[in-house]
Amino acid sequence: MDTEKRQNLREYISRQIITADERTQRYIYNPSNNSKNPNRNCFVSLRQYINDYQVQGRHDVRMVILHGLRGSGKTTLLAQTYNILGRIDQENKLFISLDEVSRVLNASLSDILDVYEDFLENSFAQLRQPVFLFLDEVHFDKNWATALKILYDKTDKVFVIATGSNALSLQNTPDLARRSHSIELYPMKFPEYMTIKHNLFPIKGLSERIKNSIFDSNSATEIYNNIQQVTHSVQGYWSNIKYWEKEVDNYIKYGNLPFATQSENKILITEQVSQILHRIITVDMPQNGNFSLDIIDKMPSLLYILASSDQCNLSKICTTIETTRPTLTSVLGALEKTGLIWRLYPYASHYRQVRQPSKYLFTSPIFRMVYFTLTESIIQDNSKQAGKLFEDTIGLILKKEKFFSEYRSLTYDSATGGADFIVQKDDKTFVIEVGYGQKRIDQVLKTMRSHKTLQEKSIGVVVSKKPLKLHQEFNIIEIPITYFLLI
Repeated sequence: MDTEKRQNLREYISRQIITADERTQRYIYNPSNNSKNPNRNCFVSLRQYINDYQVQGRHDVRMVILHGLRGSGKTTLLAQTYNILGRIDQENKLFISLDEVSRVLNASLSDILDVYEDFLENSFAQLRQPVFLFLDEVHFDKNWATALKILYDKTDKVFVIATGSNALSLQNTPDLARRSHSIELYPMKFPEYMTIKHNLFPIKGLSERIKNSIFDSNSATEIYNNIQQVTHSVQGYWSNIKYWEKEVDNYIKYGNLPFATQSENKILITEQVSQILHRIITVDMPQNGNFSLDIIDKMPSLLYILASSDQCNLSKICTTIETTRPTLTSVLGALEKTGLIWRLYPYASHYRQVRQPSKYLFTSPIFRMVYFTLTESIIQDNSKQAGKLFEDTIGLILKKEKFFSEYRSLTYDSATGGADFIVQKDDKTFVIEVGYGQKRIDQVLKTMRSHKTLQEKSIGVVVSKKPLKLHQEFNIIEIPITYFLLI
């Protein structure tokens, strides 16, 4: 590094330290009413890690990687965590964005760490007082993981929290796998949304009890009996919500990203989501593949198609957006890496899985909703539109829950009129259909009867607005959305 660049970076670091309090306040407070932005659930964990390190002197967790979808609140969490530090010399805590460092200063994280040592007038290896690094959007430096690995091995006097939107590349970094603690920040579940928006806290342990009532049962009858044990608690929770259907509707369409809870202006929320989509397409996507400008320009059209589709017909999409199948496959893979969408494979053998169409769900239904609003509704049937948004919502619950790691698979029935989800857990299979209206059991029953492997041991689950009901003769149970949303 030449002398001029080193001096420029030193001045940059100095400015970041001086202005850090002012910059973080922009994320901590809502500018419209100057009220504090609420904390997401994982803030409790981050605060505990800081306390364990700073107060208790424990060094078992001293590097946290916070990753997930754009708009999920990572930078706000970083600022909120920065703000809880106790009495620490100002120069011993650094809050910077690698987006700015990389794209504006043409520098790397290694460069910043090198110059920061000069600023501290000490090497990291010889530090006596702890230093705290808050690094936003680290994925803008392709060598960020190596830099943090070297830092981790050099000293235990530095505590790091790093964020990034590029979910899969952050998860799959071998250099840090054994050294850091990884937290994936998903869109909010309904109870977290209600906590942030209305200060209504979930009933302790209820989520786990509902989950176990369903997925630890061996028949629809057993689910019916078990779930009645939590009915009183479920009803107690919802009794605190005056217009529950309106609240659920708002959550599914606009509410599961934190920034959207701070405004009632649907047009403003839609504009903010559109800006996030634009940044994912123009900034994140080029980092996940060598795509031409022509392909980048076609991505909004691709997302528009995915928003209205039940399945992903690659040949048809290739014709519509005028691209090749290999290119389309690469684009879909890159969109998955950004965390915007996720792939749901068809229920079949491995050989047949790759030959049958997959289904792509949006990680947050708010992104699908943006495409619905472009022409009032891509899907003219409003109940079907709401159903697609609800499918995204329930899909995320199934995907993100810790018990997902216990599944043998999470798939769907690709046949026309097939079930939305098929969950295989231990020696049990749950065939799940979700609907935002008065859903019938036909689709679940069709899937259970169409596959030989499902005819004997599968359990049918229909999630809708209808009341709890057991169809014992078919081994199917209807569960109200008021239960499933609390998982």
